[in-house]
Amino acid sequence: MNLKSLKIKPLILSLSLFHAAIAAISWFIFYLSSKNPELIYHSLKSYFIPVDFSTKLAKANWIWLMDNPAWHISFKQLKINSGLKIFQELIHWFIILVDLLFIYLIFNPKRLSDKSISSLSFKEVLVYAAIFSLVGVFSIPNDSSDIYGYIARGAQQVFYDFNPYQSVVADINNWQGQAFFGNILWENNPAPYGPLFIFLCKLIVTISFKNIWLAIFLFKLLSSACLLGTLFFTYKIFNLENLHNRAKLFNIFEPSSILPFIALNPFLFYHCSWNGHNDIVMVFFFMASIYALFKKRFNLSFVLITAAILIKYIALVLLPLIVIYIWKDFYFIDKVSRIPLSLRNLVKYLVPFGLIVSLLMAALLLNHYDFFSADFGEINNNVTLSHKSLFNSLETIYKAIAGRELPVVVKYSFLAAFSLFAAFIYLKFWKGNFSKESELSMEYYDDRYRSLNDAFLNSATYILASLVLIASPKFHSWYLVIVLALAFLTYPEFALVLSISHMLSFTFVDQANILNYILMTLLPSSVYFLRGRRPVT
Repeated sequence: MNLKSLKIKPLILSLSLFHAAIAAISWFIFYLSSKNPELIYHSLKSYFIPVDFSTKLAKANWIWLMDNPAWHISFKQLKINSGLKIFQELIHWFIILVDLLFIYLIFNPKRLSDKSISSLSFKEVLVYAAIFSLVGVFSIPNDSSDIYGYIARGAQQVFYDFNPYQSVVADINNWQGQAFFGNILWENNPAPYGPLFIFLCKLIVTISFKNIWLAIFLFKLLSSACLLGTLFFTYKIFNLENLHNRAKLFNIFEPSSILPFIALNPFLFYHCSWNGHNDIVMVFFFMASIYALFKKRFNLSFVLITAAILIKYIALVLLPLIVIYIWKDFYFIDKVSRIPLSLRNLVKYLVPFGLIVSLLMAALLLNHYDFFSADFGEINNNVTLSHKSLFNSLETIYKAIAGRELPVVVKYSFLAAFSLFAAFIYLKFWKGNFSKESELSMEYYDDRYRSLNDAFLNSATYILASLVLIASPKFHSWYLVIVLALAFLTYPEFALVLSISHMLSFTFVDQANILNYILMTLLPSSVYFLRGRRPVT
């Protein structure tokens, strides 16, 4: 096959039509299953159960491929009791293989070498990304029930005036029989998300006018808009950092091809636009914060990173880097512009307005939800749950060999090790020699800014990747979204490899406590780093 003869734009539109066909099929099967509840195990593993929510069927065996999701070591424990489940699995593999085929046809080395991808304008890339996102918005959520959890948190506030941090869905009478609550899997847990996101949940449910379909649409529209916004800020940082002149990827992968790959990435499409995960909302805010930081708009950067933290708390690990960056920025001003680095100038040039707005925004939301009266024990149990992570793999192996649970101290030792690693990264960034007394030209000053920006991006990638992929006892494939936007700017090959390997999360591999982590994260990461790859510099 002459790959160059395949025009790039028709290929991209064909991929969009393929995703639209999947969405149409999922709607058709949903329609059939609504008339025949026994078809509940339908081919696209939708989490929207079209049966009486009060029946045990709706809560038992949530359309997992296997009766026992805790598949441990061997295939002997793989149990398939339904031809429909096998058909479902085959459909998943077919979708993945077709997606990967399209990705190869669009991003293969021959096409990258003739620069047909890098010649696409950002406006064209954004249009294609918008088409992809709209297909996901108008589809039934697949592979995850999280979006129904978001809806339930909003419905708690709108319909019952309950505080999601202090009340749980199970406190509501006959919650199983109500469409806004029937698909939540965490009915006995308080909200694990930040108060800004809980407020957004309330706002979306309010404007959905008690229509579950409109609520689903609005949540996915929010996630898709944030995905497009993330692509925009990645593009702005990309140009600001002058990545076009950096080392090529795979020796032939033009750096300017990074943006189309983010826009056309099936992993991001399924988890952000199709399933509507809120991780991309947080990513949007912290990428916007980083761009504002690099543009020296420190007030705005503080407000945006505060918003990211109030969506999901994990963004808090970026705050020390931002503070250090601002301090070093004033160090440059002192060296180059001869502005005395006094307390007066620090107050004048630093972030008084942004800091005040950030603290006020946080205080209002925390007070509105009486946040500090929440059941933090239950929230902690949810956050530190052992699930599909490195720790979970070790725990499963230990239990299979020793016949008992792994001591809980091991779980917290992972988090303690991450804390030490993060402290090391913060210190290294703080101590980095980004300026010299003897060289004070503005040209050198500009070079040092680029160096400081690079160091910030690399440090942020190290910290987020080590927390999400290694230290966290709880992991889902969509958590990778938190890392990818930065990784595409620092370790693009690594981001490419992981976003492809985690397509396996849509198959039975996702249910494996050991092979899950080994095949999707550990093996591809190890191969990548053992080959001696380095960040883009």
